[in-house]
Amino acid sequence: MTRGEKERRVLRKYLLRLADSRANGAAQLAFCGEWTREEIDRLDLTGVVELKRGSNGVFEAKFVDPLRVLDMLRGMESRESGAEEFLAALAHSAEEGET
Repeated sequence: MTRGEKERRVLRKYLLRLADSRANGAAQLAFCGEWTREEIDRLDLTGVVELKRGSNGVFEAKFVDPLRVLDMLRGMESRESGAEEFLAALAHSAEEGET
């Protein structure tokens, strides 16, 4: 397996995790009192894009759009399969030219 293939596999795995992320960690952070840095580090905040707590105590969270992530994943996979088909056709053409 090439380095590029490994990187694509890691990216695909992360995108799937991102698309399946939950808001539980952000909800716990918003509603469950005081936290230590160690406790916050243990929360799963994978899909969180932004967190804000205003001076009036209002908590605001923005999350990743899972449909956009899945669309990115689909686009990545279609580009890979298109490249594979092109390279296979090119190899086949080269083989025919040799005979």
